[in-house]
Amino acid sequence: MANRDDKLVRRQQGLSAPSKTSLTVSQQKLAVEINLTAQNSKAEPQPELVAEFSRVFQDETPEMLEWAFRAHRDRSPFFPAICEIRHLIRLKAAMKREEEREEEARRQRAERQVEFERAEAERSTPEFAAMVAEASARCAPAKVTVMRGMPTTEPVSHTPEEWEIRRARAKQQVEEAERARAKNSDSAQGA
Repeated sequence: MANRDDKLVRRQQGLSAPSKTSLTVSQQKLAVEINLTAQNSKAEPQPELVAEFSRVFQDETPEMLEWAFRAHRDRSPFFPAICEIRHLIRLKAAMKREEEREEEARRQRAERQVEFERAEAERSTPEFAAMVAEASARCAPAKVTVMRGMPTTEPVSHTPEEWEIRRARAKQQVEEAERARAKNSDSAQGA
C-alpha cells in the first residue's frame, strides 16, 4: 500500500510575496528587445552595458523602444551601440512630429473648406445680396467739399473727375504764363 505522505501537493498559482524588484513597462520592453537583439546578433552583451541601456532609455515609451530595436535588427546583424538606438528614437520622434504637423495641416484645410462652403452658401441668399448692394452704395465716390477762406456762399463740392479737370486747367494756365514770361523777356532783351 502506498504511504499516505505521498499525496500530491498543490502549488500556488501566482506570487506569494511581492517581488523586491519591479520593472516598469518600458524596462520590461527594453529587456525583451535587448534579449531579442542579442539572440539575433548571436552576441551576449555584458551586464554593465545592459544596465547602461536601462539607465539611458528608462524614460522612453515601450512603443518607441520596440520600433528602434526592430529597425536596428532589420538593418544590422550586430548588437547596437547606445548611440544607434538613440539616433533611431530621435528619428522616429521627428517622423512622428512631422506626421502630427501634416495631420494638423489637413485638419485646418478641412476646416477652411467647410468655412468656405458655408460662406458660399450664405452668399447665395437674398440677405447677402442686399448687404453687398448697401456696402457698394456706401463705397461709391463721394463729393469732396473744399473751403477757402471764410465761406460767403455755399461750399464748393467737386467729384474726383471735376478735380482732374481743374488740375489740368491750372497746369495749362501755368504753362501759358511761363511762355508769356519767356516771350516778354526775349522781346525786352531785343530792344
